[in-house]
Amino acid sequence: MNDNWKLLGLFLLYVIFLTSCASPEPPATINHSKQVVDDSYYIAQVAIGAGESEAEISAKYMAKVLLFKPEDGFAILGMSKEVGELSLLYSNRNQKSLMVAEASASYSAGWRTWAGGWRTWAGGESSLSYSTFYENQANWNLIHLNEAQNRAKQLGKGITVAILDTGFDLEHPALKNNLSPRASWKDFVDGDQQPEESFGYFYGHGTAVAGIVLQIAPQVTLLPIRVLNGNGEGDLSDVILAIDWAVQQGAQIINLSLGSKDSPQAMRAIIDYAFSKGVYITAATGNAGTLAIDFPASEGNKLLSSLSDAVVSVGSTNSKGKRSSFSNYGSSLDIFAPGEALRTLYPNNLQARVSGTSFATPIASAALALALAEPASKYQRRTGLFKANPANDLDSTANTGIITSQNLFDLFTLGKGMIDLDSYLRAALSVW
Repeated sequence: MNDNWKLLGLFLLYVIFLTSCASPEPPATINHSKQVVDDSYYIAQVAIGAGESEAEISAKYMAKVLLFKPEDGFAILGMSKEVGELSLLYSNRNQKSLMVAEASASYSAGWRTWAGGWRTWAGGESSLSYSTFYENQANWNLIHLNEAQNRAKQLGKGITVAILDTGFDLEHPALKNNLSPRASWKDFVDGDQQPEESFGYFYGHGTAVAGIVLQIAPQVTLLPIRVLNGNGEGDLSDVILAIDWAVQQGAQIINLSLGSKDSPQAMRAIIDYAFSKGVYITAATGNAGTLAIDFPASEGNKLLSSLSDAVVSVGSTNSKGKRSSFSNYGSSLDIFAPGEALRTLYPNNLQARVSGTSFATPIASAALALALAEPASKYQRRTGLFKANPANDLDSTANTGIITSQNLFDLFTLGKGMIDLDSYLRAALSVW
């Protein structure tokens, strides 16, 4: 369709839209305190002019206003398939456009296989008491966890990590005492406040991510937000609204063990907004074993990216510091953390062994929590122009010499190296 026909079609839709709005009833607006399951086909971000109202934006673009941020100068719109295909706005597909980092999963003979078959879940041993698992000790030695926890006396206390994932086992005894107040929970998939795991190939993914955070920062507060179904699929609109929800609930860190092959402008806008409120994003690079890092992790160390300070991109290694063969990598990667055969929590008071960049990412989230919680850290002492960026320091204190490569070319695509928690805490506390 040429541009003239496209503009004509858009005009006709606009006339129909205005006619349908000519009712004496006031235009409907979305109640952001109660999430409704969104059926938008396309998502777009638009700038808001001075004095423009939500209703005016909706009529102007023939779209549903999903998020309205006049004080920050933007809105997120949801459009039908017909309107989106005729619109001149830059937009992205909405439904099932984001997936867990291990989305190439297969299922066979009753075993859950993540990351295209790199590891399988252990069957489900009892997990009655919990702080960490001795099976993970080689990985924790690699990142100097014990030394870091001896320095970080608060162990993450007072810091909230929002986990946007498949949900939690909300009754798991190892999680219950670390959950945020119930009123802050959110399920954007089902539109309620019970972000519970649902059955599918990725049942337990969110619970497993949460279990790793608590092994690093056992006093942290976890904010459970469900944005993915049991098969690890999620809508772009849900993730955008969930990031906004996490910011409003006071989260300092948002863990995204998920990603997209696209780079949606609307999601870039909400990440930039979160960072402007002092919130950091950790993101998994993905599990295809290629140089194509998933978004938003692709922005972590990207030259001239407006999101590079906001996002920490995390790849995976084994317990010997070798890049996992499934881990995506590249020049925009920030750091690595252990992500193979980690023992963690699983629903129904069980534990599991997991692998994937999804499980390296919460190590970075918990590292940020350890540093931010310390009253004596430079992140608490400095403000304004002198405020230090804990995400950047996580990069600068990484162990550049510890990662071994799969091949020679890897040497130029391994980011800043392996996360070193002790060096990071020493830098945060200015102890050398």
